Amino acid sequence: MTIRRARHCFAAALGALALLGMVAGCMIDLTRGRDFGEPPVCQVHARVMRKEKVPLISGYDLYGPDWAQAERGHFPHSDSPRRWDGDLTVHGEYGIAYVCPGCNEARNLWLIQNRPGVARAKGLMD
Repeated sequence: MTIRRARHCFAAALGALALLGMVAGCMIDLTRGRDFGEPPVCQVHARVMRKEKVPLISGYDLYGPDWAQAERGHFPHSDSPRRWDGDLTVHGEYGIAYVCPGCNEARNLWLIQNRPGVARAKGLMD
């Protein structure tokens, strides 16, 4: 009876460990090493950022070179897809990153002004 119970406990623990690995270990944490002290503040909008799940893309700029320049200068912490040079099949399609609400607002405004077709598709315009 005790061997049977021990096998059951071992199987349950192994299953829980596998589930934990699938849920927690598959997402890349882009915030690693920056979790100490106060929550981070966006250097552009001076607003407190929060951790969020963001999509990862591999190897190209989302909307061209002018997008990349605007992103660096005006909305570096938006929840737009992040470029990742690692293997997405290994690391997954999402990561955890700090996101600034002000960066999301600035990104939406930039899309309305510079990429109206994309803004309409995202529901930012009528």
